[in-house]
Amino acid sequence: MRHRMTFLIVLAALIASGAALPAAAQADPLAACADLLAGYTPILGTSSHLTPAGMSLPAARQAWLDPTFGTCLVRVTDRVSDFDAPLPGLKNEYSRVQAFNAGDTLIMLRSVEGDWFLYNARTLAPIQKIESSTPIDEPRWDSQNPHRFSYSLWVDGLPQIMLADLVPRGDGFDVRATLAHDFAGELPPEWNATFVWRRWEGSPSFDGRYDAFMVEDQDFITRGLITYDWQTGALMGQYTVPHAEQNEPDNVSISPLGTYVFAMFEYCEPGALGTYEAPCGAMVYTRDLAQGRGVVRIIGHGDLALDANGREVYVYQEIDTDQIAMVDLETGQVTPLLDMDFSTGVFGLHISGRAAARPGWVAVSVQPEAPSLDLANPFWMVGTVFALELKPDPRVVQLAHHHSIRGASEEDYFAEPQVTVNRDFTRLLFTSNWEHYGTAEVEVYLIALPEGWLDRLP
Repeated sequence: MRHRMTFLIVLAALIASGAALPAAAQADPLAACADLLAGYTPILGTSSHLTPAGMSLPAARQAWLDPTFGTCLVRVTDRVSDFDAPLPGLKNEYSRVQAFNAGDTLIMLRSVEGDWFLYNARTLAPIQKIESSTPIDEPRWDSQNPHRFSYSLWVDGLPQIMLADLVPRGDGFDVRATLAHDFAGELPPEWNATFVWRRWEGSPSFDGRYDAFMVEDQDFITRGLITYDWQTGALMGQYTVPHAEQNEPDNVSISPLGTYVFAMFEYCEPGALGTYEAPCGAMVYTRDLAQGRGVVRIIGHGDLALDANGREVYVYQEIDTDQIAMVDLETGQVTPLLDMDFSTGVFGLHISGRAAARPGWVAVSVQPEAPSLDLANPFWMVGTVFALELKPDPRVVQLAHHHSIRGASEEDYFAEPQVTVNRDFTRLLFTSNWEHYGTAEVEVYLIALPEGWLDRLP
């Protein structure tokens, strides 16, 4: 059943409601954002700002100022009318995945049913559903070519990775897919390699050259990890996962500079870290997969990023200490960043370190989980999207309220905002059910920020 949740949100101050917003889509919402942001003053710190009540669902492609934080927001999608037939919901894929192409001219989004769609990143207008002669899984934008992406494919039990070129035609694109690599005869026969992928959460290095994949057998058990060089088309390393039936990785990714492979296994016992021979928790491997070590025994959601000194780190929910922390992939040193307080109920968070051109910052979204959370008195970060600096005693910039609440149903997974940030940290996307839960009827929203805003922070 669809539930209206505004009764759970408490009015923080007397502010303008959604009724004051424009009634129709704007031809150039980002230009409107530029005008609205002329006097933008960032809201720093960790003061609590309750989600304002009574804001009606905004129309698609219209700009408005977040009434609390002064950033510009636009609803990107209209799942009902953007394409030929209504869609149950549209979302940005995940926090650890770059949704914007090179040059920020296109956005790739997915339906909750797993189809892929293109939007114009400047006008935010819908372009088309991505149709291909082969199924598309885990599409990842090329870091240089704005009209190219890669994806994983399985044909008759043979794992492949593909390249797809978007060839302009009329007001859209033709999709031309070509084989990049099929791994035939290259993987150990005992792996029974059937699938090669990252399990949704991984991404190539920031320059697009290096990648890491999990290799699964026909029973979807991860038998090994591999690293791949997109420039030369060569495998760089292989690693057989020990005791895969009992403990296999949940996902794998290459680090931002391509130096390390980062894999997440089941938790280690208290006081222990994983080893090359007995992996558990968060594992870091050399790019050739010849060596590996544990760095954190148990972690929640997070993302790989570059810290304020350009070092490769993983920023994550530290479950043992209820903190957001980062671990240096080279040294294993853990740096606490922010404390979290769950005394008023349960909430979840996601982190995006995709701002390759702005090292030292990540984006964070935190969703309330009804009905366990007391939304009349939540912890300060609940219901918000914020920017977090990656150094001790970090600056925090609160950016927006996302108006999304996760309930207990399976469909409510799609209500997680799962913010993702573009390369220069001027555009962020998040998913929202706009205070409804119990359905997958979600839309994608954009936060716009002025060019160079991080450089002007006090």
